[in-house]
Amino acid sequence: PVVLTALANDGKKRLVTNLKESQVTTILPSLDEDLLWCLLLQTSCSEDVLNELKERGSRTELTFSRTAAVVLDSLVEERVDEVCTLFPFLSQAVQETFPLLHSWVYSEGLDARVRQFAALLIAERRGINTSLVPHLVPLLESKEDLLRFRASVIIHHPCLNTENPTKFLTVLGPKVYRQ
Repeated sequence: PVVLTALANDGKKRLVTNLKESQVTTILPSLDEDLLWCLLLQTSCSEDVLNELKERGSRTELTFSRTAAVVLDSLVEERVDEVCTLFPFLSQAVQETFPLLHSWVYSEGLDARVRQFAALLIAERRGINTSLVPHLVPLLESKEDLLRFRASVIIHHPCLNTENPTKFLTVLGPKVYRQ
């Protein structure tokens, strides 16, 4: 089944890349999320793909999958403003994306919005820690309501997941709290 799925996806990618721009726009709603992420790399139809991803994200959150991570990582420096418009809709980072997210958080050369978003995804899955706090606090003043809300939940409320409990910001220590 895995091999057949890979072959089918490869066939879809070839079909989509050979279509004209007007044809791609009409089939976007029927494509799976991974194909949409791959199409985002094509500059000829990236605006339509971006809009489709936002539309889907407004209905149900988009998963920060391995494909999404690879595509966004390749775009994050040259098309940072476009990439950042997707952040409110992305959540549920899969385990394989954590090395990339950590590299984003600690990369001084990246846009602050990217670093903050990476910290948010890490904190949502693994809980808050002292190294993430400086990146999460600015999100409390974000123009994006969803990012502001998600950051406030992380900072002000412990996780209700008893298997993987998180801590209040104040539990991390007075030095961190005062920052």
